[in-house]
Amino acid sequence: MCGITGWVDFSRDMTREREVIDAMTETMACRGPDASGVWSDRNVALGHRRLAVIDIPGGAQPMSVSTPDGDVVMVYSGEAYNFEELREELIQAGQKFETASDTEVVLRGYLHWGDALADRLNGMYAFAIWDSRVRKLVMIRDRMGIKPFYFYRTAHGVLFGSEPKAILANPLAECVVDLNGLREMLVPVKTPSLGTRFGRACRRWCPAPLSPLTSAACVNVPIGGWSPGCTLGTGRRLLRGCARCLTTSSAVSWSPTCPNACCCLAAWTPARSRRCPHAS
Repeated sequence: MCGITGWVDFSRDMTREREVIDAMTETMACRGPDASGVWSDRNVALGHRRLAVIDIPGGAQPMSVSTPDGDVVMVYSGEAYNFEELREELIQAGQKFETASDTEVVLRGYLHWGDALADRLNGMYAFAIWDSRVRKLVMIRDRMGIKPFYFYRTAHGVLFGSEPKAILANPLAECVVDLNGLREMLVPVKTPSLGTRFGRACRRWCPAPLSPLTSAACVNVPIGGWSPGCTLGTGRRLLRGCARCLTTSSAVSWSPTCPNACCCLAAWTPARSRRCPHAS
């Protein structure tokens, strides 16, 4: 068990927000008593609390890989059960490893396969990758939703964490209990909904989606061949479309009759839209 948290804001210099991201990270000390780490750059700050299990000296996080076009950085919680097989496949493809941790396997898997990495993972995990090359945040959670992952949309980005308290440590997050949250507090049963007791703004990340976030768009795309039918509670109309033609720089208006896949457009919609070419 580890704890991850992060703050993406395309309107501010996140290198000046160290005190806030430290506070967000510290809330999850109980999830990761062995080590703590923070990384920040122009529009992003990531925090991690580690419970060391695999490669104790080499698996420190946030973990980063430098490329000629910018750093790719990840905060990761969980375990990829097939990381040894993926590691061998990546070595054969030319990837060079510096640690024996499954965290590096996931990170270098993203470098090699991109977003398609999510289709290859077998395990329980929740992680976020900041790709400085294209200024994009990718958030992924295991298909069964074993590992917790919460997010909170802001005017210019997103807050996320393994627990709501990491998000609520940020002054942008409003700590308000709505009616559904009150019901959850009073009834001793875990609800299957994606909401939290802290209202519509703070939400559970639905199992199995892959979500790229850029300054232009945030799209939640179910992967792995099935759709959990998530609703993000944004107050916006949910749009359906084709995952294989969906990009973060296009796609605002998609036909609900597209037979290939479905997605939910969450926020940060670009100015222009185009129709799904696979729609009937």
